[in-house]
Amino acid sequence: MCYSIVDDGAISISRCGGFMSDQAENVTTEAKPDRQPRLWTSVKILSFGWGFFTVLFVIPWFGPLSLLVLVPWGITLLFIVVWHYAMRFVYHKSERGPGSIGTTVWLAPAVLISIVILAVPAWDSLPRNRFEQLVVSPIPPTVQNIRVGGQWALLCEYTVLYFEIAPEDFPKLLAPHEYQKGSPGRLDDLAEKYLDIHLRDLEPFDVFEVDLTTEQKESCGTFCTQAIIANKERTKVLFFYMYEG
Repeated sequence: MCYSIVDDGAISISRCGGFMSDQAENVTTEAKPDRQPRLWTSVKILSFGWGFFTVLFVIPWFGPLSLLVLVPWGITLLFIVVWHYAMRFVYHKSERGPGSIGTTVWLAPAVLISIVILAVPAWDSLPRNRFEQLVVSPIPPTVQNIRVGGQWALLCEYTVLYFEIAPEDFPKLLAPHEYQKGSPGRLDDLAEKYLDIHLRDLEPFDVFEVDLTTEQKESCGTFCTQAIIANKERTKVLFFYMYEG
């Protein structure tokens, strides 16, 4: 009940239902489970992953002005938006909020995508993994001190591996393809800035080349070649791979 004093001193009695109703509505609203969108949290997680990917892998290989990352970023963002509204619809029909498990499921795609886009290139870039992909697998047991360099462009890739090997294992490097004795001058013309520093350490050296354009036509694009450059003792090797799509 509510009491109020009017001008002539009489007491007026009335119900305060409106006030009580508003108060109850506020309490009810506060008691409702939190179903607010988690889209921005997912976007922040995804942006963090793509940002690191761009800085660690895209810029070093493609340069700071590369826009290649925008396409996969847009696709994953679209997926996250669709997932967000699907989860929102599910919990909109539920009397209970998502809770800790539901929130984890809600944010899981953004977290998993971020982990994948960082872990896969990092794993692929490990020197021993790169060796097995390009040179020979399994790695000869005497191979050591593998170093990887090179550069990617929009349709080109230069990869250089520098390593040491025992002379008896050197033939295993030539086994996967039919290498031919080549000319170091041609290699200098193709990628001078990637080879010069290491070539000085190998002099005098022999060059073994193979053109993979015909042999691996489906995966090579318009031009694909690789070479093995070794010192006379066959203990130091520079492996050069070039792809042009």
